[in-house]
Amino acid sequence: MVSYLNNSIVKIVLLASLYVTCRVYASDSAAVIGSYQNLRNAQEVQHRVQDLLSLDATILETEVDASVWYRVIVRQSKARALVSDLRQQGFDDAWFLDDLPPITDTVSGAIQTPSDENSSQRNIEKSADELAVLRMDPHPVKSLEESRNSEQQDRGFDHERLLQTIEGIPVHEIAVSNFSHADVDIRLDGHVDEAIWRQVPFYDNMIVYVPATGEPGHYPTETRMISTDRGLFVSAVMYQPPETLVSRMSTRDDFIDRDTFGITLDTSGEGLMGYWFIVALGDSLMDGKVLPERNYQRDWDGPWEAKTARLDDGWSVELFLPWSMMNMPEKDGVRNVGFAVSRQVSHANERYQWPGHPYASSRFVSALNSLSVVGVQPIKQFSAIPYFSSTADNAGDDDESRGGVDISWKPSPKLELTLSVAPDFGAVEADNVVLNLTAFETFFPEKRLFFLEGNEVFDSSPRSNPGSILRATSNENFATTSRKVFTNTFVPAPISLMNTRRIGGTANQVTVASGVTPRRGETDVPTDLMGASKVTGSIGNVRYGVMGAVEDDVQWQGLDSDGQAVDIEDDGREFAIARFLYENVDGSRRSVGYLGTLVSGPLFDAVVHGLDMHYTSNNGRFIVDGQLVRSDVNDVVGNGALFDLKYSVSARIQHKFEIDYFDETVRINDLGFLRRNDYGAFQYALLYNNSKGTENIKDIRGTVILRQAYNISKGQVTDSGVFWRNSMVLPGRNTLKTSLGY
Repeated sequence: MVSYLNNSIVKIVLLASLYVTCRVYASDSAAVIGSYQNLRNAQEVQHRVQDLLSLDATILETEVDASVWYRVIVRQSKARALVSDLRQQGFDDAWFLDDLPPITDTVSGAIQTPSDENSSQRNIEKSADELAVLRMDPHPVKSLEESRNSEQQDRGFDHERLLQTIEGIPVHEIAVSNFSHADVDIRLDGHVDEAIWRQVPFYDNMIVYVPATGEPGHYPTETRMISTDRGLFVSAVMYQPPETLVSRMSTRDDFIDRDTFGITLDTSGEGLMGYWFIVALGDSLMDGKVLPERNYQRDWDGPWEAKTARLDDGWSVELFLPWSMMNMPEKDGVRNVGFAVSRQVSHANERYQWPGHPYASSRFVSALNSLSVVGVQPIKQFSAIPYFSSTADNAGDDDESRGGVDISWKPSPKLELTLSVAPDFGAVEADNVVLNLTAFETFFPEKRLFFLEGNEVFDSSPRSNPGSILRATSNENFATTSRKVFTNTFVPAPISLMNTRRIGGTANQVTVASGVTPRRGETDVPTDLMGASKVTGSIGNVRYGVMGAVEDDVQWQGLDSDGQAVDIEDDGREFAIARFLYENVDGSRRSVGYLGTLVSGPLFDAVVHGLDMHYTSNNGRFIVDGQLVRSDVNDVVGNGALFDLKYSVSARIQHKFEIDYFDETVRINDLGFLRRNDYGAFQYALLYNNSKGTENIKDIRGTVILRQAYNISKGQVTDSGVFWRNSMVLPGRNTLKTSLGY
């Protein structure tokens, strides 16, 4: 009996001790600030938390799905409340960890108790340089890599600072050295062998973002930048086995599967707009603009230079980007410019980027890295480009000689004036040949430089960009492998109040006498422009643009009822456009704008007014765009409206709602583009992404779309359907794309 009692007492004491122990360790919970596969990224977040928030952060190594992750944690008994505070401080990925495991040393793998945190931290910091070298040089193929000394290897990590993490992606700030342009003496030949390149640090923070695995780039990429008062020099040395290089020549702005390097620059530093530049191995160029957040446009072509070169262990590139081709606000002292660099590795079917925001992320333009430069100030600019041309038309027996001039004057960053007298667009790239067997008009993008320069201020809705519409409909990440194989059936046409292709297009206000028939093809001939002018600028938070153009008189050839040749003549049209946009960028983005157009012709006047509103939350998860339209054409008034709402639950799930309303009397096609009027429509799109996929299937992405539309005058169904699109990357650089529609 005594033995039984003694045993019972022992059990009770042991249970009580175990209970107390469990209580102690249960209270030892933690706030996880972020998880990273790159130890250096985890250390940067750790130091940022310690410096800015004075919190004792440690790094915990853990294994998830056979992959090693480094968690930045803060131990606190009130960890749940700390998570809420961290999210308010900008650490959106913070989460609560209740079952805290012991810390594992990242080098030796020894298990540590919580009391040995300082020792663990010292071991982690001690191994940072070793892991950084492994990160920079994971492959045995080297040439320039072997010639670098240890000081140069470390230098790339001493000139950057972590700004924040957005959905687990680190965003950095770097300082770019400024030199006198005359002292730089860089020969753009693609070989990064000038001595001055060795005077500046390199950076290698590329992350695989297509497919969006979040892993560090598998091949090293050394990016360097040098600033002068005239422009930005950028170089990159990209290591990979030479037999894997893919080089294909193409025309400008042609996206095909090949090795490329690119950079995006937001010269405002406020996420208002970016310029993107890409050069392919073989020197083919691509460029354009991007509006928040991923509204890409490739119509703009800038005067920049780039050259590439093959190396024994990869390839390299040099770029020169003149500041004068980009709009830059006035800024005293240090100027902050948003930037991102990217690289495509064709043979691996991967794209790298720094910062590595995947296409599914809710932010891009407003979440770029920042480079700080000094001594860069916009300068007054004036240019005049005269031209002369002569045309011999044997078919029409009409010989013509023309002369004119294009003038541009930019007295300050807040004002730019452009003027074109008797413009000639003979050097403009021709449109693609399109076979249209439908009853609807084909949309052609603008390619004339006069109308493209500064056109971003006139962009009043994301619906005006075909690329933005395609991405929202098909959830494209614009991977170039199998690029030509995508489903564009049932993709809505653009809706825009200003389609400058109407200016100088085919005449639609010509009086043809009774019994007279225009000769075949006459009604399809573009109209000559007598002149055009444009003023763009900003005053405080208001950006504005005013444009005017005048067409020459219309002269057609026709036949009367007797078959005799007659001339058909009428006055040309006059065009006027006014745009005002108020923007407030303070965490969230709010803007209200007005766009008005006028077309005055010999038969009638067409006036269109548009009021647009835009909102983007500070984390980019809520995006709202709306526009109200009112037209008055030949005293007939019509109304219309657009409303878009996009909500990103996460990088994997996004919802988008679209509502259209255009009554039967609205008319904007005299200077805009609307595929049809007299309809109301609702569309819901579910965009899903699973970038990591499985072992053999990667980058699973697609959309599910529900659409219903009626004509307003009769209440009849004009468009109704359910659509599913899906894309996945299979082994061997194969892409499987599936589409079902009803």
